[in-house]
Amino acid sequence: MTQPQLLSVTLITLMMAAFLWGKLRYDVVALIALLVGLSIGVVPVAEAFKGFSDDIVIIVGSALVMSAAVARSKLIERALSRVSPSLDSIQVQVVVLLVAVAVLSAFIKNIGALAMMLPIAYQLAR
Repeated sequence: MTQPQLLSVTLITLMMAAFLWGKLRYDVVALIALLVGLSIGVVPVAEAFKGFSDDIVIIVGSALVMSAAVARSKLIERALSRVSPSLDSIQVQVVVLLVAVAVLSAFIKNIGALAMMLPIAYQLAR
């Protein structure tokens, strides 16, 4: 194994260990790994931030921000609180979530619909 390959495998292993450890947020781990990769020469400087220009990165990032905003607003949770007593089985919960995401996906991007429903899925899972 060449030195760059060894450094890459070591960096990925350390990054996975940090993810599993869970004491640092995933975005902080990813940023630290990128900076370490830059400093040890595994990631070329010209390519380091190229991924941020990809549309899907912006869409996923926006979906996560929107999911957090929806979760903090508690709007969907309040609407769901009227229906949640009748959602007593897991099968019914899955069907309701599936239908809700399908209806939302008809009007907005799939990732956005999924992000909006994540707080509800967490609440139902509790």
